[in-house]
Amino acid sequence: MNRFTIPRDIYFGEGSLEVLKTLEGKKATIVIGGQSIKKSGYLDKIQSYLREAGIETQLIEGVENDPFKEVNGYGQKNCCTYNEPIRRR
Repeated sequence: MNRFTIPRDIYFGEGSLEVLKTLEGKKATIVIGGQSIKKSGYLDKIQSYLREAGIETQLIEGVENDPFKEVNGYGQKNCCTYNEPIRRR
């Protein structure tokens, strides 16, 4: 059995990405759709902040809106075998 827990806190607005520096954990999966997050530079920032927190990242790209069952299964398999819980320091 697997368990997926959504954090209680949602950060948004100016400076919110910097909260990533305060997380505790070892590994994280970043799931993206198109290339806009790369082109904008946000993916680099996210990965940099997680590295600063000592968290290794894995990237899953090309996920479409409302993905098919096969895509969900791929993501679940990779996330559940790769990740450990990430907590706020």
